[in-house]
Amino acid sequence: MVNLSCDSKNLTFKKIQECRRRFLEYNEDPRKMEDVRPEVAESWVRSRKLGIDPYAAIIGINLPNNKLENIFKEKSLLIQTALPYIEQLEKTLFQSGYMIGLNDQNGIILHSKVNEKIDKTYKKLNVVPGAVWTPEVIGTTSHGLCLQLKEPVQLYGPEHYCDFFQNTTCASAPIFDENDKIVGLLCVSSIFNNDFFDVNPHTLGLVTSLAWAIQNEVIIKKQNSKLRLSNSTLEATLASTDNGFITIDRKGNMIQVNQAVAQLLGYPLNTIIGTNFETIMGDQPDISKALKHGQVINDMEVNIGKNRAGRHMLLSIQPIIDAKDFTNNGAVIRIYPSDKMNKFVASRGGVEARFTFKNIVGTSTELIKIIDKAKAISKSPANVLILGESGTGKELFAQSIHNESRREGPFVAVNCAALPRSLIVSELFGYEGGTFTGADRKGRPGKIELANGGTIFLDEIGDMPIEVQPVLLRVLEEKQVMRLGGTRYIPVDFRVIAATNKDLFQLVKKKKFREDLYYRLSVLKLLIPPLRERCEDIEVLARYFIEETSSKMQISMPVISDEVCKSIRNYSWPGNVRQLENAMVCALSMSRQGSIEVDHLPEEIMSLSDEKIKVSSDRHIIPIRDLEKNAIIKAMNYTKNNTRIAAEILGIGRTTLYKKIKEYNITISETK
Repeated sequence: MVNLSCDSKNLTFKKIQECRRRFLEYNEDPRKMEDVRPEVAESWVRSRKLGIDPYAAIIGINLPNNKLENIFKEKSLLIQTALPYIEQLEKTLFQSGYMIGLNDQNGIILHSKVNEKIDKTYKKLNVVPGAVWTPEVIGTTSHGLCLQLKEPVQLYGPEHYCDFFQNTTCASAPIFDENDKIVGLLCVSSIFNNDFFDVNPHTLGLVTSLAWAIQNEVIIKKQNSKLRLSNSTLEATLASTDNGFITIDRKGNMIQVNQAVAQLLGYPLNTIIGTNFETIMGDQPDISKALKHGQVINDMEVNIGKNRAGRHMLLSIQPIIDAKDFTNNGAVIRIYPSDKMNKFVASRGGVEARFTFKNIVGTSTELIKIIDKAKAISKSPANVLILGESGTGKELFAQSIHNESRREGPFVAVNCAALPRSLIVSELFGYEGGTFTGADRKGRPGKIELANGGTIFLDEIGDMPIEVQPVLLRVLEEKQVMRLGGTRYIPVDFRVIAATNKDLFQLVKKKKFREDLYYRLSVLKLLIPPLRERCEDIEVLARYFIEETSSKMQISMPVISDEVCKSIRNYSWPGNVRQLENAMVCALSMSRQGSIEVDHLPEEIMSLSDEKIKVSSDRHIIPIRDLEKNAIIKAMNYTKNNTRIAAEILGIGRTTLYKKIKEYNITISETK
């Protein structure tokens, strides 16, 4: 605060007046006069350079009405806020002949209130709303210095540049906005008629206090206005999203919800507000716990509804914590259908876990036993190793275990055999932007990171490169992952379900698979029996696949002839359930007149259906390996070496088919 009250006795009115006279008449430099404040002296010199007439009878210029109206509109909040304070100030100052003015940041008078005793004098000098009182127009004044110094200023008599203010005291204080920019000035002035300073030493402090009060109220009103706009925007945003948002208080009462909540929960909006969340959503211990302890929960899978038997959804909770005393004042809950997260994960290489144990078809004793064991495994958080031939349904069991375990996060599948060696590290562990040529510039999370809170399914784990295995082992041990090119570890919590059709233990003995990783993955083992070992399931599965495909094709389910049933029971099914499904789709497509006959089956099944029990001339049973090789040769002959169609007929993947061709040393000449 610059207080130019000049309380020192040596700075009398006449001394300052004499300094001003010498400056105006003799052009003496006031900056060298010890009785003149440096700020005032600089302003005098600047006013003369601007050509301002210190003896002018009328000061300032006036804005045209249209421009003035625009300024009044722009400054309406400031004017409306300041008026009550100005009225209060009148009661204190007007008996002494004060004038109160409100100016904007450009010196334009927005409002003036003048005591009747001096009203005529001020009006003659153009002290009216719309008058432009800038330093460039009227020279040195308190409000001019206030704008320049951005501090409260008080000037007396001859410290002003123009004659009119010689018997005037004036105090001005700035009004700032929330960005510390001046938006206005509050000014108080009075006229005295003697040769000595006639000033109230408290005037500057009073003006400063009122300017500060006006400033705070303007800022608060702006913030409230922005908050109302923000709330309106938020409400409009929440109304346009299909995610449900619920605000609950510390007692669990739903105090604010959006329309999507009503649609997701199936209740009218007006019946939800004010109701305890458990009344609508059912018993939700996880929500209650999070509300009690102020916990954050992200994308937790829940069943919403009474007795938790309703719709399966994902739920996130953000507690509302008081910043002052850190007390929990409630929470904001977001709910949305779980298929949204599944679709997101699927888009990044994951798989929607849509299968449960109910989707596993069969009635054999062997299958029932393995399902019971898998359900028991689901209750444990330990890693699982699923063993079984190609096509036995290892991923079906993996998804069922994931869903039965009610893991909060997604199910992410990785086929270790299908990924090129050069990409498997970035796919598993992710990478930062710019790590390698062709990489996403924003970086990308790996499959392990995406599986956080859920399950990662490592299919064909036996084909994982040996050099990648120690990195995976470290992630499993430390529960944290670092992206390629990254510098920080990311905490991850996931369950591993690995699957293979290879003998991992033999690979360990041959030093082709790490022993420590093997034991880390095989805490729990699940051996899926091949289809030939549960023959009673073959016909059940065949009818299931035909019925399902008929429904999709919107045709009547055909009758399966006895000869077909005999053929599929006698066939060895090297491709297991997957091959059986493809064979039934093929048979259904070839069937006519509502019946599936033997000649509708794929050729390899017709030709090899009896070889399962065929005995050679020396009474030895033909090995399954030879049967499988023969089936591949016949499939390749039937398709004219089209590996894609041959793989579909055999019920195996093309990658597996290529491996089998290499394993059995099948040459092109054999397939002609």
